[in-house]
Amino acid sequence: MKNDIANRFKFYKQTSNLQYKEIADKFENITLQQIKDMANGNKNITPELALQLEEKLGINPIWLIFGRGEMIEAKIDLGVNANIEKENFNAKEYLEKQNEFLIQLQKDNEELHKRLK
Repeated sequence: MKNDIANRFKFYKQTSNLQYKEIADKFENITLQQIKDMANGNKNITPELALQLEEKLGINPIWLIFGRGEMIEAKIDLGVNANIEKENFNAKEYLEKQNEFLIQLQKDNEELHKRLK
C-alpha cells in the first residue's frame, strides 16, 4: 500500500508538471528531501499529510491513499447562500445531497482509520 501511495504521488507530480522544489515551496514544514522521499516511498504519507497535500495542491486524499475517485476533485460548496440565488433552488434537495456527501465522507474517513490500524 505504501508504494501504491508513493506511485500515485509521483503520478500527480508528473501530470501536474511541477518540479519537486515547486511542490516543497508550497509548504512551510515540508522540505524538498521529504517531498522526494514521499515520491520514492521512503516517507509515509499519513492521513494528516494527505490533508495538507489536499489543502496546498488540491490532491484528493482518498485517491492518494486508496486510489479511489479522481486525483483532483472539485471542491463542493457547502455554503447555502451562493446557491439560494439560483433560479430553481430546491432547499430540501440541496440539503439531502449535502447529507449524502457528508455520510460518504464519514464512511471514507472510517475506512481510512481502519486501514491505518
